[in-house]
Amino acid sequence: IFYGGEPLLNKATFFHCLEKIDRLKKDGLLPQGTHLLLATNGTLIDDGVIEACLKHDVLVALGLDGPEETNDLLRVYADGRGTFSDIRAMLERLQKRSVRTAVSASLTPYSIRTLKELSGVLHAVGVVKFGVNFLKGQAVVELLPDDEREAFTQASVDAVIGRHRYDDDAGYEYQVEKK
Repeated sequence: IFYGGEPLLNKATFFHCLEKIDRLKKDGLLPQGTHLLLATNGTLIDDGVIEACLKHDVLVALGLDGPEETNDLLRVYADGRGTFSDIRAMLERLQKRSVRTAVSASLTPYSIRTLKELSGVLHAVGVVKFGVNFLKGQAVVELLPDDEREAFTQASVDAVIGRHRYDDDAGYEYQVEKK
C-alpha cells in the first residue's frame, strides 16, 4: 500500500518502488500475487502515474467522503475550494483508461448521513470497491466534543450496516478500516 499523507508528492519514489517490486517478484523474492494499492486524493495523478498503474496493476483508491456538499466540508484545497468535482473527474478518467479503482471514504459527523448517496455516485462511474474508514484518535478529538463521541461511533456502525443491507448493492464490495 502506498499510503500516508499524499504518496504522489514524491512520484520518483513511487515509480522506483513499482520497478523494485517487479524485480523482486521476478527474482522470486515476493509472491507473484502481491497486490499493490495507491491511496491518494487523486489531484496529482497524471498520464505517467496512470501508465505506471496500468503497467504494474495498481489499484487506485481515491479519497471521497460523500456527495459534493458533504465531501467538500472537510476535503478542500489550501484555498478552501472543495475537491469533489476534481475527484469525480479523476475517477471517470481512471475508469476510461481501465485503471482499477476504489474509493476510500472516511466516516465523519457529516458523511454518515450521506453514505447511501455516495454509493450511487460511485456506481455511476463504475467503482465496485468502497472502503470505509472509521475515524479514531486525534481526528475524532478534533471533530467532536467528548460527550458526542460514543454516539458518533454507534451512528457510524449503524450507517455502515444499514448501507450494506441496501437492496441495490448486490455485488458491491465493502472494505472497513480504522483511521
